[in-house]
Amino acid sequence: MRHARFALCLAGTLGLAACQQPTGAEVDKALDDVNVIDATNLNDIMLTVADPEEAVQYFTRASAKKPDRIDLKRGLAKSLVRAKRPSDAAKVWAMVATSAEATNEDKVAYADALIRDGQWDEAAKVLE
Repeated sequence: MRHARFALCLAGTLGLAACQQPTGAEVDKALDDVNVIDATNLNDIMLTVADPEEAVQYFTRASAKKPDRIDLKRGLAKSLVRAKRPSDAAKVWAMVATSAEATNEDKVAYADALIRDGQWDEAAKVLE
């Protein structure tokens, strides 16, 4: 009976060893998918409960690494508003509001940053 178990374990081990291992590209793609989910959750955390200055630093680094991602720029702009830096926030919101992916909410947030910075006339133009 022991020989049968040993033979079965040996056959299973050899069978698994013969399986094709995933290539580096497959592993990288799978990790990228996981990293996007983790990054999204981290973005939410940074926008809600993190220290505003830490959030600014995080979104500044993330935006520099991936300048094509509008969600990171939105996060940076929101973090700048939370950090009581409305003039910097208005500059970032201006980039977001003029991008092809901009929404009406982005324009309202841009106007909000302008109002916080005391630029009422400019905010009125944005809202029109």
